[in-house]
Amino acid sequence: MSSDAAEQRNKIPRFRSFRAKLLLLLTLAVSLPALFTCLILGFQLDRQARTLFANGLQAHLETFSLLLEENERNLNEGLKRVAADNTLQVTLDLEITAQLTKYIAEQREVLNIAFFGVYDRSSRVMAFSSEQDAAPEQWKLVESGRYGDNCVATRQTDRQLVKCNGIMYLVSVMPIKRVQDTNLGDASALTKTGLLGYLVGGSPLAGPALISALADRQVAHPLIWVGEDLVYADIPAQDIPPPEPTFGTIEQFDIDGTSYIGGTKTTSISGQRLVYSVFAPLAPLRTALLQSVMTVGGIGLLLIMLTLLAGGFITNRMLRPIRLLRDGAERIGSGDLGQRISINTGDELEGLADQFNDMGAKLEQSYADLEKKVELRTRELSQSLDDLRTAQERLIQTEKLASLGQLTAGIAHEIKNPLNFVNNFSALSAELVDELRDVLASATPDGKKAEEVDELTHLLKANLEKVVQHGKRADSIVKNMLLHSREGSGEHRPANINALLEESLNLAYHGARAERSGFNVTLQRNFDSNAGMIDIYPQEMTRVFLNLISNGFYAASRRKNETEGSNFEPMLIATTRNLGNQVEIRIRDNGTGIPPEVKERMFEPFFTTKPPGEGTGLGLSMSHDIVVKQHGGRIDIETEPDRFTEFIITLPRTARSAGKPDLAP
Repeated sequence: MSSDAAEQRNKIPRFRSFRAKLLLLLTLAVSLPALFTCLILGFQLDRQARTLFANGLQAHLETFSLLLEENERNLNEGLKRVAADNTLQVTLDLEITAQLTKYIAEQREVLNIAFFGVYDRSSRVMAFSSEQDAAPEQWKLVESGRYGDNCVATRQTDRQLVKCNGIMYLVSVMPIKRVQDTNLGDASALTKTGLLGYLVGGSPLAGPALISALADRQVAHPLIWVGEDLVYADIPAQDIPPPEPTFGTIEQFDIDGTSYIGGTKTTSISGQRLVYSVFAPLAPLRTALLQSVMTVGGIGLLLIMLTLLAGGFITNRMLRPIRLLRDGAERIGSGDLGQRISINTGDELEGLADQFNDMGAKLEQSYADLEKKVELRTRELSQSLDDLRTAQERLIQTEKLASLGQLTAGIAHEIKNPLNFVNNFSALSAELVDELRDVLASATPDGKKAEEVDELTHLLKANLEKVVQHGKRADSIVKNMLLHSREGSGEHRPANINALLEESLNLAYHGARAERSGFNVTLQRNFDSNAGMIDIYPQEMTRVFLNLISNGFYAASRRKNETEGSNFEPMLIATTRNLGNQVEIRIRDNGTGIPPEVKERMFEPFFTTKPPGEGTGLGLSMSHDIVVKQHGGRIDIETEPDRFTEFIITLPRTARSAGKPDLAP
């Protein structure tokens, strides 16, 4: 081991020296071509930037030229169209000044020009309209002579440049000629010439529309000269004479200490020289070039850094597989099967690493499969045990309930037979007492004995009536016990809770009216239409609703009897409400209420507060079992003595899979 360690230590410096040499070689191999490439790229970027800048200026200059030509053409064609309008010719020929003025104002708005005027054959103004409400006499039309200044236009040419109040206007003069075969009025002199007058219209040469259009097309600094006069500039160019045309090239200008480059074009309108240019500051171009140089330099530095990083990565890539193989072999030998050796060199080392990884993966998969199988089998056994315990508990509970039901049914049947004899013979004995009284009445005993006999027979008959009364109550209890332990719970199916509650209300109401002729109560229904279907035993829930509704009828009627003579009106309110996964049913009466001590025992079997013969004490007990045990719901009570009682039933919308077991009597 010591000789191997020494040999490894001797190899490390030489390996590091090779690594340094490799890094230097890679750096030179990449940096020198990158440097030359950056220099060439810098020159190309400079040339391309200047070319693009010049092309952009030429494009802006062409746009400027097209906009000027379009404005000139629109003005000339607009006046030509108006001059040919029959309405204008008739109005001018008849010299209807008011109508002519209105017509001219409308046409000026349509043509969107600064001023519009109608002149007669002798150049006298007939109608005039302008944006600034200028005086009609301000613009003059002459037949010949000097024009272009002092708001003077000439009839000699249809397009001309005229300066007025310091503003240069593009003006168009259009003759108004009548068609020869049209006879307007009796002006025979006009029939020969056909000339009615002249239209004169114009707009500022550098008006807002032109400047806005140039700005929309990103033309930065437009300049306009007419002759030697500067018409428009948004840079301080007042001292610059009109430049000569550049003919597709760009020239450099120094204006107020700022360098610009620009292109120039010239044209002539009726002998007047129009010069227009587009300038752009040189600073953005220089900034762009500087940024290009900095970008190229940054790219060069980045390439050198990437070269160094690549060299380090390559050397580490050559050393890393050996270290990984050594460490991986040690970990696999120590039992760490989860580790993997990642080598992507494409040589024998990668193949060896793949074999190590395959071996470790197979061993790890074998252990993982074994653990999964053990875990799965454990879960299956645990689930089986839980199912077995649940089934056992359910079976025991079912057997207990079945036994209890059978015992209850047997006891009820055994009690019912002697109870029937008690009831029957009590009723028969009462009849015999009546017959005995009739026989003794015909025997005519003396007064004292007759009085004793009558008293004894009355007492005997009263005792027999008590026996019959309590026998009937015992018979009712037995019937309810048989009903409680009867076979089956009806069909378990989805049912509409609103329809079921409505049916129970009607059954209970009509049953109460049939039992007590003077019975009457106000029913109020607050059903939620979203309550919908619910998974229940409809027959069992009907029994619950009938019990609760009957108790409400009884409490409300009892309060009415106790408050006889008042304006008390018995009322029962049935409400349903959708709670999402649950449904709530409320049955509220305005009866006598329930005292706290009675409320605690309400659901106990055979507990009742009704007089003998009117209750068995099993109704609420059965209702509680049906709601809570059979349907997995909840039944609550809110009450206030002498005011109200409200039963609140909450049922799950989907009943539990294990319902109430069927009990055989």
